[in-house]
Amino acid sequence: MHPTLDTALLEELEKLSGNDGASFLDSLIAIYIEDVERARQELGEGLAERDLERVARTAHGLRSGSLNLGAARLAALCREVDAAAREGLIDAVRTRLVALEQEIPL
Repeated sequence: MHPTLDTALLEELEKLSGNDGASFLDSLIAIYIEDVERARQELGEGLAERDLERVARTAHGLRSGSLNLGAARLAALCREVDAAAREGLIDAVRTRLVALEQEIPL
């Protein structure tokens, strides 16, 4: 499954970048992919260690990056993971992380 992307936002980012729009957008996406991979690892380790503060912090950061690139569904799932972790609901965190993993296209 691929994330639902706001293509209008991506096109706007490309336009704002001027002549190097595609190159700039490619760079942003490459950085985002690296961030997603780091976050994916942090979320898994945080859950395994039952470190819900780490899970919440990581989900919050991934949410921000996802919103910036128009991955609204992924951002919404991150918000749910963050909220469940802050409330100490480990089973809810686990369930939402499964959904989040399915949304990540890597």
